[in-house]
Amino acid sequence: MSELVFLIVGLVALFGVSVPLFTIASKAALTLRRRRVDALADFGSTPNYLLIVGPVLLPVLWVLSAGLHQSEAGWFAGATGAAHLAGQACWNALMLGVLAALAAAVTLLRSRRRLGAAPERKACTHPDRAERVASVCESHPVLARLRRRVLVVDRDGDQACTTGFIRPVIEVGCRLVDSLDDHALQGALLHEAEHVRGFDPLRYLVASVALSLNPVGWLLAGEFRRWRLAREARCDRGAVSRGASPLSLAEALVAAVRVGSAAPPAKPALAHRADGLFLQLRIQLLLGYASSRAVVPSRVLPVLVSAIAIVLLTAWLPHAFAAWPLDGLHTFVDATLAGKGQL
Repeated sequence: MSELVFLIVGLVALFGVSVPLFTIASKAALTLRRRRVDALADFGSTPNYLLIVGPVLLPVLWVLSAGLHQSEAGWFAGATGAAHLAGQACWNALMLGVLAALAAAVTLLRSRRRLGAAPERKACTHPDRAERVASVCESHPVLARLRRRVLVVDRDGDQACTTGFIRPVIEVGCRLVDSLDDHALQGALLHEAEHVRGFDPLRYLVASVALSLNPVGWLLAGEFRRWRLAREARCDRGAVSRGASPLSLAEALVAAVRVGSAAPPAKPALAHRADGLFLQLRIQLLLGYASSRAVVPSRVLPVLVSAIAIVLLTAWLPHAFAAWPLDGLHTFVDATLAGKGQL
């Protein structure tokens, strides 16, 4: 009985207390950072992304790590352990971590099916288009490394996109290829290459899982939408910094919208208006890059700091501080059940 109660209380404490508290703190931090950014593209940074997914991923990873640690035989032999578990392995704590990880895995599979569903497409039947795209790729060192991952397809909707979670590929519509000159096509491909470099499809999937598991995920849903818009602007800036012509990239953006709207999905008028306003903003930013050099800040430091923080929170803290939150939860559940038993 105590094992079942511990699991229920643990899940409530994890998703009903810890995750909401982290979410509120992340919302406050993102609001502050959004007000301080100098440019739209700056909000699409890795630290801001971690503030969106961290409120769920960090507590879940910590509980799993702490459960693995407390399942070690003899962990509770010391004075810091619960008295009734002295010299034993705490499989309840491990089961709590497994249940949290299982919930994340199920949500991941559901989100992958939903996000991984690409529009209907087929291979382009005209080899000259594929040869032209390959020639454009060979003319630029960044694209040359991705040449085998650039596919020319016949599709409706988005005419240039990045798909695939583990090994992303670039899909470019044959109608878009026909409507662009080589400079504009190179700009569109360099923009998508930035999405490939950042593993953006995978990051979108992880964020979808985190927000779905978060009971107050609506607090961060708007921030994630802003982050995705800022990410597009950041990829524009990255493409320009790597040699794309700002004016040619702006031309590619307009052509992609025009060609892709030949068979548009049903959207409310407000959505069309929002997409149009964001397109205008991206073009204005690109016009600004035409008169000043676009600079992309290094990603090494935020990624390194993020990796160290995750390792510390998920592996080092439970070992260093004896996973005391789970220990306290054990004691609380046992004391509560013991009190009710005496009644």
